[in-house]
Amino acid sequence: MIRQFVPLFLLPLTLFAEGDYLGRCEKGGLMPSGLPSVPGRKYARDRAADVRHLALEVTPDFARRSVEGQVTITFSPVGQPLDRLELDSVDLSIDAVGAAGAKVSGHEVTKDKLVISFAEPLAPGTEAAVNIRYHAQPENGLYFRTPEMGYPAGDTQVWSQGEAEFHRYWFPCYDYPNDRFTSEIICHAPDGMEVVSNGRLASRERDAGGGLIRWHWKQEQPHVNYLIALAAGNFHRLDAQAGRTPLALMVPPSEKDQAALAFRDTQAILTFFEKETGTPFPWDKY
Repeated sequence: MIRQFVPLFLLPLTLFAEGDYLGRCEKGGLMPSGLPSVPGRKYARDRAADVRHLALEVTPDFARRSVEGQVTITFSPVGQPLDRLELDSVDLSIDAVGAAGAKVSGHEVTKDKLVISFAEPLAPGTEAAVNIRYHAQPENGLYFRTPEMGYPAGDTQVWSQGEAEFHRYWFPCYDYPNDRFTSEIICHAPDGMEVVSNGRLASRERDAGGGLIRWHWKQEQPHVNYLIALAAGNFHRLDAQAGRTPLALMVPPSEKDQAALAFRDTQAILTFFEKETGTPFPWDKY
């Protein structure tokens, strides 16, 4: 059955040239207008460094709709000695830059990059890490729902949407899907809120300061940057299980009456695909 479906999915993707596709979008089709077509071949970005691991720690401020954080990126130069590391960064205020396994000689903030220079070039294969402290009031990538914005008071939350290249608006990173790495997210949120992110929950404990709860999530399977996800806030939650995979649906409390209907078939769908493919769901949770 799967072999019969594959051509059906692939065939439509090969019928139209890019210009024709964009033209159809702009002529009132169901899809939104695409970006202007650029003639010529399309290539992935060059990778001067291979990201091995990303650790992000953030504290969202729901009143100001802002975020304060630090990110540590572990990496190795690819192919050639590396005297500077370029990270994607848009409208972020960089507070401090440091490194382990390398000496930072300075950094530069441009319109869309954070460029970190090293005192001596790093040899290919050498592992090092940079640490960046920053703050931001993001317009993209990280989105707040608060009473000041017209949402019900009980629905206060913040959530991310990184695909395809939107995480650069709320933390510095290599924001392109031709690199894979493991990750961990630490989020400090008010007591009573729930925080969910990639992978498994490593710990949940009260901050030394009192009012915030520190949630620590770890994703130990490599993935592209845009798959990093974070949601924190007040949720109505439904739980289920498909084989070994825990399932959860979290919705704003004001929408709890629709939750069960939206979640109704999820368990059966995952069970069906595991049986048909003979492959267990590969991630820690759904």
